[in-house]
Amino acid sequence: MNRNVFESSNARDMTSKQLASEFIWTNTFERLFSKRNHIILGARGTGKTAFAKMLAFDSLSQYKDDRAQKLIKKRSFVATFVSFKPEFLAKLNSIKDDNQKSNFFFVWGVNLSSCSRFLEIVKHCIKSYSKSNVDAVIHERNISLKLSNLWLETELESLDRLSEALTSLEFEKNFCFNKASLGFELTNDDLNIGKKFHTDLFSPIKMGIDILKKELEFSDDTTWAVCLDEAEVLTEEQWVLINTQLRTYTEIVFKITTMPYKHKTLKTNVDEYLNPKHDFDYLYLDRLGTIDKSQRDADKIILDFAEKLFNKKVSNSKLSGSGITLKFLLGSSDLTDNASEIIPKDKIMDFIRRYCNPSTIERADRLYKRNPNGKSFSDEIERKVRPLLVIKDYFESTTGQAYAAPKVFSGFDVAIKCCDGNPRKLINLFNRFITSQNSMTSFLPIEKGKQGRIIKNFSISEIDSIRAEENGLAAATFLTQIGNYFKWALHNEKIGTEINMSFEFDISDRTIWESIRIAVDLGLLIPHITTADGDDNMPVMSGRFHLSGSISPQFFLPPRRGGVLKLSTILKRVSNSSIRAIDLKPIDQMEMFNE
Repeated sequence: MNRNVFESSNARDMTSKQLASEFIWTNTFERLFSKRNHIILGARGTGKTAFAKMLAFDSLSQYKDDRAQKLIKKRSFVATFVSFKPEFLAKLNSIKDDNQKSNFFFVWGVNLSSCSRFLEIVKHCIKSYSKSNVDAVIHERNISLKLSNLWLETELESLDRLSEALTSLEFEKNFCFNKASLGFELTNDDLNIGKKFHTDLFSPIKMGIDILKKELEFSDDTTWAVCLDEAEVLTEEQWVLINTQLRTYTEIVFKITTMPYKHKTLKTNVDEYLNPKHDFDYLYLDRLGTIDKSQRDADKIILDFAEKLFNKKVSNSKLSGSGITLKFLLGSSDLTDNASEIIPKDKIMDFIRRYCNPSTIERADRLYKRNPNGKSFSDEIERKVRPLLVIKDYFESTTGQAYAAPKVFSGFDVAIKCCDGNPRKLINLFNRFITSQNSMTSFLPIEKGKQGRIIKNFSISEIDSIRAEENGLAAATFLTQIGNYFKWALHNEKIGTEINMSFEFDISDRTIWESIRIAVDLGLLIPHITTADGDDNMPVMSGRFHLSGSISPQFFLPPRRGGVLKLSTILKRVSNSSIRAIDLKPIDQMEMFNE
């Protein structure tokens, strides 16, 4: 039995074969197969690296999906995956006194990395497009000779030997970087190491693509792409160098991943700023790209994705013969599926009169008397308010251990919605559920209270994780303040058919904005943006945001977007009240030990 089937959640650690076996095709992913430059924005864990690696030909060619195989067969799209190495960039950043030298080495390093990765693409292209094994050998020799002569001024007859030569070259050059970072003067010999990579950014890989195109007879219709991963580690000056390529390059398109607020500048080196929509499109991954869809449509996509992810993880492990499914483990949800049993039709008006505001009571009473089974009462009142009544009634009647292990936060539907479609959060929660089983050879449905404890502790850990970030303590305090306000409003005030769970940034406080930015980068706040115009622009010092589903349970809030309230109004009400104190039930301090 493999206990760790759900512990690995980072595509960075996967081989191309493993990624291809577990990847789930989405509409957002499909948008990337175009001749457009894209900057892919996503919070931590949203699958940015998986997207970038899966676009690359070595992964895509191994993906058993008709859409992928159609692209391969038609030679429509060939991409190379290149990850920015934090240790390499940290070394460059230590050369503080000479930005020109730092940028010089940055270009060299990116050129070498992209060419090294390109060799993997060459291998898979030869495998996919050679007519026979003999042809494959001939193609490899021809390409290897031309690339080694181009990049190294030598002749190497195999791609493996060329790859080894590039690795040795990188080792030699790293010694020069170390000298420069320590303040030593570099000799001409140092600077001449790998001199063919001291040229325009991406020029070596571009020339390599030309060699591959001619040898394997690609048509001009093929889109050639470079996928740059983890660009959040770049400095502003390094972004300027990358932006310049987006502004001026036509032979290659770029697909660049970064966190939502880490595209640090639109400047270029050609005296013109990048123009979103003209030079590139933003593509926002959070909630699987469903942020502009209705709650119902988005939930359907997210639930379907989670089930596929679980099944793929299981099928590629020693659990494959167990017959285990998410719905079997988690069952139905009291907050959604079973709400009509908890509050049946003949009792719902009693709950409405107890928990709702006068105008809602009046409207509900009128529609109920007209026809309790009618569409008007069902659509306008019952469907909207019943889950809110369930959670309010549970909270009011709950104390002690039931508060620490809330049954209301259980079931397939609610558990998945608490992860917002974030693959890493889903895998984290899956792992908690699986490892909670007493037996690792057979599985039983997880009791609702136990699920509630797991989900609530998972929720608490989400805000705890932000504290380690730079300015993270302030961000955690802000999120807790907002969460406590919405908790107070839901559980201490009379409600309508909608509750406020979103806020609109309408102040000029840059310290608070920094907290919001950090929370969005980590997936704890979700911005309300629209993709209707094909470009996912992030709001800056403005916009609407809602708490992620992953932090909602600790505040006894349902995982939903809800209505919108101005942030200034929330902060004013908090400052004039004791709202902060409502979240301090003693059991909360012990939960981390009780799972």
